[in-house]
Amino acid sequence: MVDKTDVEEAGRVALLALETEETVEPTASDAEKIAERARKKARLVQVMDKGFLQTRLAEANKIADGWVGLWVRDTNEDVARMDALGAELVTDDKIGGLHGAGDGRKRVGDLILMRMPQDDYELIQEVRSEQRLARLARGRKEYVNQFKDGKGGGLSSTVDESIRHS
Repeated sequence: MVDKTDVEEAGRVALLALETEETVEPTASDAEKIAERARKKARLVQVMDKGFLQTRLAEANKIADGWVGLWVRDTNEDVARMDALGAELVTDDKIGGLHGAGDGRKRVGDLILMRMPQDDYELIQEVRSEQRLARLARGRKEYVNQFKDGKGGGLSSTVDESIRHS
């Protein structure tokens, strides 16, 4: 099972490879260690930053095998977007929210609990990761091209420009 932290860690390894312009391929045991460390770190950050409420919400996210719970803003647009991605509202009585929505939905503040198949969730996370990496690569390429075109130069060129225009 691949979770968000595994994808993010793989993205960091891929970025490192882009930055050093080398191919970095961790061994299977290295990848397992990286993934385990990322999971532990994510859990520590979660507990340290969010405390009780986050822990309680994380328990509600454990819907059933093969499903992932997602807290979504209770707006027509956000619910429709998640519905289009394959999510559905959770109305299971075994799962508790902090507030009742009056219609069986699980609610916390302005969030409602939805669920989606694990495979769909992992695929969405993979696409998001690829999109982030593509944006970072474009930004890096544009930054490098500024210097190739003679337009880059950091702070000194900005200062020179401001002096010329004053």
